[in-house]
Amino acid sequence: MKVYDLTNTTWRQIQLTTSDQANVNTVAADLSGSNTIGTVAGSIANVNTTATNIANINTTAGIDTEISNVSSNSSAIVAVNANETNINAVNANSTNINLVASNNTNVTNVGTNISSITTAANNLSDINAFANIYLGPSATAPTVDPDGSALDVGDLYFDTASQTMKVYSSSGWIPAGSSVNGTSSRFTYTVSSSTTTITGADDNANTLAYDAGFIDVYLNGVKMVNGTDVTVTSGDSIVFLVQ
Repeated sequence: MKVYDLTNTTWRQIQLTTSDQANVNTVAADLSGSNTIGTVAGSIANVNTTATNIANINTTAGIDTEISNVSSNSSAIVAVNANETNINAVNANSTNINLVASNNTNVTNVGTNISSITTAANNLSDINAFANIYLGPSATAPTVDPDGSALDVGDLYFDTASQTMKVYSSSGWIPAGSSVNGTSSRFTYTVSSSTTTITGADDNANTLAYDAGFIDVYLNGVKMVNGTDVTVTSGDSIVFLVQ
């Protein structure tokens, strides 16, 4: 190829260097066929997309080991995907799960005592029944069982005000000792014919105390009739009635 030189008013021959000509020849040879410039030109949109995302591609290249690890665990990943519902359920209950984790000592104790827990569960009806019999300590007399049902004859509770166990009878709460032992305590007094009331310490320095309705009084070996011969309702005195 020639070009006209206006300065020298002559035609000059234009020629590539040997190395440049070799490059041109290489390009010309790659203009058609597979793996050629022609193929790249046909996919120029993909090439442009690749160029736009080259930063991401370089990042991916930097973690190729991790990507290989993910690929080798593909079956596990598929299993996770198949359990999406359960995983979401766990996530929704994360607060409760964290609560259990923070109380792992108690959880371990439960596991250690699982046999006792199972025994208690198998006898739950008996446990509930006992809870409705012994009502526990209270400063005031219970009016219903713990489950809200009516009191039953034979129910028990410990009266913390008087420090005595009491049992529920057909007439209400009474000291359990009286219902079982009757007149178990003994008091001895020496009285005269003019004595009308007995109270306080007896001949053995024991202070008179009894449960009204659970007392027998004897005078010179003869049993007195409660309400007729004596009045025994106060719990700390005996009054002889005048005949």
